[in-house]
Amino acid sequence: ADPGILAKYELSGFIRQRYKVALTGDGGDEYFLGYLVFKAEQIARIAKHLPPFIFQHLIQPLSEKIPAGFGYMPLDFMLKNFIRGFSVPDHLRFTGWTQSLAPGMLAEIMQDFRENESTIRETESFLEKIYKSAETCHPLDKLAYLIQRTYLPGYILPNSDRASMLQSVELRAPLLDVQLTRYLNSFSADEKMKNLTLKSKMKTLAEEYLPRDVIYRKKMGFTVPLAELMRTRFHAEFERVFEPRLLEK
Repeated sequence: ADPGILAKYELSGFIRQRYKVALTGDGGDEYFLGYLVFKAEQIARIAKHLPPFIFQHLIQPLSEKIPAGFGYMPLDFMLKNFIRGFSVPDHLRFTGWTQSLAPGMLAEIMQDFRENESTIRETESFLEKIYKSAETCHPLDKLAYLIQRTYLPGYILPNSDRASMLQSVELRAPLLDVQLTRYLNSFSADEKMKNLTLKSKMKTLAEEYLPRDVIYRKKMGFTVPLAELMRTRFHAEFERVFEPRLLEK
């Protein structure tokens, strides 16, 4: 369901012109704290000390007035999802920050599928169990462990595997070496992310090998400009597929 697989598929096709095996950076964000949700978690811990009315009567109303953006992680998307995830239990905050639908909207859509209710409860219970198994850790470490146990093996790796194998290319992920991942998890979150700088430890190590403008450039998601394509190249196709008459059926 992620259009980013198209980018991986195209890149794998380019690699296939000369090579059959390639190295990837899969695992870097999960073990070095590279996702924006880790920064959001830090901010949320500070924001919890603010009076609730600031969110309810100031930040949330302002977020609703920000125009919709179409780039990677636009401001309106980040702010609305931050407010949404801020109010959910700790073990569900990651999903609250990353999903496109608010919990109420999701429940409304699925109200006719009662068999899904138990599945949702089981999933939430599963996430809570993993999160609590790292109870003695720093909140960022607990979030990282949750992502390592779910998002990485359930989404990131199958996504890479399918896109590359469709092009007959084999991807290897050196950052997922068992001994290395155990070693990386022995470091505290404060060592991996300093002053809200994502992957600060990896960046410090990389300074010996790469130019600073490469290491400290703005984070970019590996995806395709779906919103732009919907408005331009594939506009007619989307209009045809999502015609109201068809959706009403």
